[in-house]
Amino acid sequence: MPSNPIPVPGPGTVPLQPRHRADIGPRGRPGGTVQAAVAQPQLTYLAITIAVSLLPPQFALNLGAVLPLYRFFLLAAIPWLAFDLVKGRAPVRNIDLLILALCGWIFVSVAVVQGLDHAVNSGGSMAVDIGVAYCLAAWNIRSFRDVRRLLVMIAIPYFLATVFMPLESVTRHYIVQPLAVKVAGNAQMNIDTYDSPDRLMRFGLLRAMGPWAHPILAGLILSSLLPFAWRGSVRGWPRTMLMVSGLFSLFSISSSAFFALFVQTVLLIYDRLVRKVPQLSWSKFFWAAIIFAIAAEVGTKRGLWGMLQMAALNGGSAYYRTLIWRYGSASVVDHPWFGVAWGPWQHESWMTDSIDNYWLNVAVQFGFPAVVFALAVPVVTIVSLIRSARSERGQDRDLVVAAAISLAVLVFGLVSVSVWLNAQVWLSVLMGVCAAIARIAKGRRPVRRPVLGNR
Repeated sequence: MPSNPIPVPGPGTVPLQPRHRADIGPRGRPGGTVQAAVAQPQLTYLAITIAVSLLPPQFALNLGAVLPLYRFFLLAAIPWLAFDLVKGRAPVRNIDLLILALCGWIFVSVAVVQGLDHAVNSGGSMAVDIGVAYCLAAWNIRSFRDVRRLLVMIAIPYFLATVFMPLESVTRHYIVQPLAVKVAGNAQMNIDTYDSPDRLMRFGLLRAMGPWAHPILAGLILSSLLPFAWRGSVRGWPRTMLMVSGLFSLFSISSSAFFALFVQTVLLIYDRLVRKVPQLSWSKFFWAAIIFAIAAEVGTKRGLWGMLQMAALNGGSAYYRTLIWRYGSASVVDHPWFGVAWGPWQHESWMTDSIDNYWLNVAVQFGFPAVVFALAVPVVTIVSLIRSARSERGQDRDLVVAAAISLAVLVFGLVSVSVWLNAQVWLSVLMGVCAAIARIAKGRRPVRRPVLGNR
């Protein structure tokens, strides 16, 4: 039996024909794998790129500018992505243009503020990590089966990247990145906590981070795997490895990771109830959430943001993020169009230059248009996934819901941390994967058209 049956058209409906040959399956059915033989090498290349990005950041080459190893794979993918685009083989959607607009705006804003040299080096590197990683996923996933293949291929790399995190936490000593420093020779650490990690202790345990630049990054990135492991229709050892890797985010001992796992669990359970209790629906859930948020903001002294701060494991950190928002938003008002790039922004003298809020950081660095482009991509994708879930059934519906939950929780979690290097690559890949899922699901949706005599 095929795993992707076509929804049976009701009165006044006709099936929407797929827009791309890659969406055609066996016997012309959408979402199949006629193009699997073509897409497989690119899919494997994507999995290898993700695996290389999971190497510690110390594995990088200094060629005038520091180049992480994964960036060589991204740069090598540019010619064939451009070739597919020119030949019309890339399944480009309007949402992909937003990513390209974001990359272009980053380059222009850095060139305006700090000059062309910085735009090519720093701005170009960030544009590659965002744009190429996104397109590599969005354009080379042609079916739901491709998504599941990708999950299987990255299960082992993620498990190996996280396997030492419990040991780091319990022994109170970092293992992965100090070992990477010895292997890589003169490579330097990303953060200054390895010699005196006491400030990263919580509940008597060390906040593990594996190959990521900070524990909170490890926690958020790993937690995004859990919905796919739970509801992505992956079976056997790959599912076990993805599940274990997602749960190892707990050893980051980060309030963001705890919150992400809690919200994901609640949403996944609620989705299970939606299918069994007719009185429940996602629209009712979202309206209830909106009413709660308004009530919390209006009816309490702390407001919604204050209530979220109460859930933080470190009150001082929560207050510091409030100051970041206050001064960061003021910087956006002062430099609304092109930001300050990697230049200084106004804040208290005792504060660091780090902005622990990805969306605010994009606005401060590259201006308000950049954050509009950056936020529009996941928001539009999530809305499309939610709409598509209504017409999907069985395992395919589970995959669509898992993608929506994973991306939505990660996007919300980024209000507490900024991402860079391998964490930025995973964010871009995840957005690309979810955009591909939304594209495939939309191509399978029936379209209602008026029937003569029913007007």
